[in-house]
Amino acid sequence: MEIHCVLRKVREYKGISQECMAYHLNISQNCYHKIESGKVSMKVETLLAAAAVLDTPITDFFAQVQSTHLPQGLTNMQLDALKGGRSWHNLLFSLVPW
Repeated sequence: MEIHCVLRKVREYKGISQECMAYHLNISQNCYHKIESGKVSMKVETLLAAAAVLDTPITDFFAQVQSTHLPQGLTNMQLDALKGGRSWHNLLFSLVPW
């Protein structure tokens, strides 16, 4: 399952409308719909904000993602981090080529 699908499932489970999510993310409902349907990519900041609005740990979004949908070329440590081993911010810093 891809992250945008997990986002939709969590939102629906929590009973929050797309309009409400769009309002809290400061984007249009149409833009939010495109994110949830996978038509446009989601910025990391948007995912972090969506997780906060949904009161859901960011790791929950990655726990349901199949490894075939994860970015290629990540180390085992980074893959473990995506599945909940480390904070999202630490993972991002490990990905930046200094």
